[in-house]
Amino acid sequence: MSFEPHYSFKQFLAPRYYLTWICLFFAYLIARLPFKWQQKLGRSLGRSVYYFMPKRRHITLTNLRLCFPELSDQQRIHLAKESFGEVGLGAIEAAVTILGHPEKLANRVQVEGMPYVEAVLKQKRGIIIMGGHFASLELAGYLVAKLVPLHATYRPLKNKLIDYLVYKQRKSHFHGVIHRSDIRGMVAALKRGEAIWYAPDQDYGAKHSVFAPFFGIPTATVTGLSRLAKLSGAVVIPGFQFRVGEGYRFIGLPPLENFPSEDPMQDATQINEILERMIRMHPEQYLWQHRRFKTRPEGEKGVY
Repeated sequence: MSFEPHYSFKQFLAPRYYLTWICLFFAYLIARLPFKWQQKLGRSLGRSVYYFMPKRRHITLTNLRLCFPELSDQQRIHLAKESFGEVGLGAIEAAVTILGHPEKLANRVQVEGMPYVEAVLKQKRGIIIMGGHFASLELAGYLVAKLVPLHATYRPLKNKLIDYLVYKQRKSHFHGVIHRSDIRGMVAALKRGEAIWYAPDQDYGAKHSVFAPFFGIPTATVTGLSRLAKLSGAVVIPGFQFRVGEGYRFIGLPPLENFPSEDPMQDATQINEILERMIRMHPEQYLWQHRRFKTRPEGEKGVY
């Protein structure tokens, strides 16, 4: 599926892009601040957004109430603020990745589990890095791409100027760029012995999903990972990135066993168990701002 954007610089001089240019100018400056300043600024901006986005605040607190019933209201509020802070830092990291020099952060990464990846690459088999939507996602993708021939999945953005910059960044840093709905392209890359990143932790509706437990809650979980692994014969290796102090930690877990099985519910349950275990390690870094429990089993009322 061909989707490479074709834009001319002249079209970005239109008045509707003036505000975007101003934001990009400040993002460019921020991307060149010292690392510690970027961390403080990102988290401070994110925590302030908590007070100005009531809808996302409500979604976040609802998710935390469902997933962490053992916490008090004050503890969940504190965790929600920390989560917004991590998302704010993620925006700064995205600016560094797109407009700065992300290669300078490579020595801040601690990598665990690479032998699992290397063993599969030696077999010339494809690898699906099964991840999740954590706040450091944009930068982590760039860093992981330095370790394996990783393809980025991509969805075109509404703002054409931002779309151009993001696509250009991914085109230059990753082994390839594949539209997120291009299953044929993903399978072809995997059959060539390459790698893609796939996160099965967002709600895309009941179609092509099963209601598997996630934090003890029946949750619409896409079956796409099972189908992709079956079609390509690729090995699924869970891989997650976290911020630790003034650096980053990438954890590669052992390849999934007996995956895919003949039972989509069994596969989805295995996936969600791993995701939950990783989220509990650093719950403040997970993107609680999306409606993970939007789709409910038939007859069950909505939670948001």
